[in-house]
Amino acid sequence: MAVFLAGDSNIFTLSGWYNLEVLDPDGTARIQAGQAYLEQARKTWMIETRGREGLINFGKFEKPWRAEFLPEKLIFKEGVALPDWVQSFPGCNTKYAKFPLLSQSLKALIDAHKGPMDSWQFFPIDILNKDATPYATYYAWCIGRVRDAVDETCEGVKPIGGPVDGQHVWNTVGLPVPERLILKKKAIEGLNAWTDFRLFASKKVFVSDVLFEAMTVSGAKGFVPDSVWSEK
Repeated sequence: MAVFLAGDSNIFTLSGWYNLEVLDPDGTARIQAGQAYLEQARKTWMIETRGREGLINFGKFEKPWRAEFLPEKLIFKEGVALPDWVQSFPGCNTKYAKFPLLSQSLKALIDAHKGPMDSWQFFPIDILNKDATPYATYYAWCIGRVRDAVDETCEGVKPIGGPVDGQHVWNTVGLPVPERLILKKKAIEGLNAWTDFRLFASKKVFVSDVLFEAMTVSGAKGFVPDSVWSEK
């Protein structure tokens, strides 16, 4: 089973609202540099493929992120304490990927589950209090694996053209939810974390049930299972 993770909205009532902001113009410039990098990569890809692949398919390809595209420091403007999993912060996502911000302890737990098929990086970001004193160092979790794992024969899929032979063009129809879509086990076999370019890759990440269980047992806060997906 694959688990789709989201931020825990209840954390705001338990710990109070928290808000992270970029410390200085350099942090904003780094985020903008990442946006420019992706836009240029998209244009280059379209030229090289001569548009044959279709723009949507640019999202299928793995695009490793760089530390230089994330702020080095964030300021803790509001709140009492940060959870272990911070769903949103300046620079936390692109059109094609989501980067949760993790505490040192959660980072260590996740990294201990990294398998030979996995690909991810952690980039440190210093969190400062409002008076600029150090609060903690958190880590942006940049997951490298991108999959197109939806089973194209399931209920929530509509062929666009050609016979349904595994090579046909298709898209999801209706709500992309696990009640209507199933993941191909072979496509995600051996992975502990990934994004699926068809399923909210800019907002949420998938983790294996093994990693999710370990995260839950650890008592880490800030995330919830948005949904659980079957595989075949």
